[in-house]
Amino acid sequence: MGAEPRGAGLSVGQRVGRLRETFGLSRAQVADAVGRNPEWLRTLEAGRQRIDRYAMVGALAEALGVLPGDLLGVPCGREDAGAGAVHRALPALRRAVLRLESPAAVEAAPERVDRLRRRLTAMNGLRRDARWTDLALGLPALLDDLRSPPGADRATDGLQSLPDEGRDGSDRGTEGLRPGGPRPGGARAEQDGAGPEPARLLTEALHEAALLAKRLGACDLAALAAAEARRSALAAGDPALVASTRWLQAEVALSSGATDEAAVLLEAGLAATDRLLGRADRHAWAVWGTLHLVSAVLEGQRGRQAECSAHLAEAAAAVAHTDPSTAGSTGFGEAEWAVHAVHAALELGEDLGALGRIDGVDLRPLPADRRARHGIDRARALARAGDAAGAAAELLAADRVGSQVVRTHPLVGELLRTAPTRATAEAAAALGVRL
Repeated sequence: MGAEPRGAGLSVGQRVGRLRETFGLSRAQVADAVGRNPEWLRTLEAGRQRIDRYAMVGALAEALGVLPGDLLGVPCGREDAGAGAVHRALPALRRAVLRLESPAAVEAAPERVDRLRRRLTAMNGLRRDARWTDLALGLPALLDDLRSPPGADRATDGLQSLPDEGRDGSDRGTEGLRPGGPRPGGARAEQDGAGPEPARLLTEALHEAALLAKRLGACDLAALAAAEARRSALAAGDPALVASTRWLQAEVALSSGATDEAAVLLEAGLAATDRLLGRADRHAWAVWGTLHLVSAVLEGQRGRQAECSAHLAEAAAAVAHTDPSTAGSTGFGEAEWAVHAVHAALELGEDLGALGRIDGVDLRPLPADRRARHGIDRARALARAGDAAGAAAELLAADRVGSQVVRTHPLVGELLRTAPTRATAEAAAALGVRL
């Protein structure tokens, strides 16, 4: 069992109080910085006020000069018998990402691309099934097998097809690429494990690593994996794949409280993807729709309802041009749109009205990890409406769908600690949350 996380058993407000006193700041200073009054902050620090909007967590973190994770108490779940295992697997994953700059030694013939693709598909299935420990244990070996052979350079391989992209970090020049067309290396090179197809597989494997690290609160590892994913996407020479790394980087930035930086990344991704939509490329439409969904959440955190609604409308229009079988790692579709709509509405401050936005939408196509995260959002809505028992029941239901998702999520403890009732106490005991 690892060491207990910082501030285990504390609410966000209680962590705010401890840090404020440590830094010698007054309640008036901190409250004024987030647009509230000192009495509100006093109630918050006493653990009697719930903070379940990421925008306010970010504002308080900025006022105190800390990261949002410092207030959320991440990493969460390290002391849990089940969820703790995935945290213990992260150091090996971190080392595998760091090894990407070291060429792999050639001791045998490279693994065939079709076998690598099957392994990657299995990794994606583990994430979707919320089997995060198995995913964290399996990714390092896959990343090692996808490393460049001696003499190859991931940073430049394939960039002859990208006249501007990759040289200055912008998204210019991708209009010259044709998804699915001839790429450097040729069919023989791809079959033997060289060329752009392994770069595509590496991009997708790093995408899985970045998402997992982000959800576990390891934002530094997530940022590193996302940056490496972008480099590999450039080498693959697929403009839709390159654009997809923007939403990945933006999600990591949002988790780190870097809202402005996330906005820049999303704008760049949308500008690049706009040029691809006329090609009837369903994957490009899925990337475009996903960029709009993440943008909607960002605008929700900013409190900009009109802009949030506009992004959701664009994403809804994209659904008609996509197919779940070609959505790739985005998982984009009507159900994905629906759960993002709820999440964005919660960031705007809604309660049960957020759930009413998606009445009639079939959520059954969602994988287990997404259904579990949506269950946490349902609990947030019910808790805001004063239904602590209903919120506790939603958390327990989500735990049955994806235990590691729930037990590593930073808002689960906040929901249970700030609403002391018999139902929440029983749920906390079942979920291993210290009150």
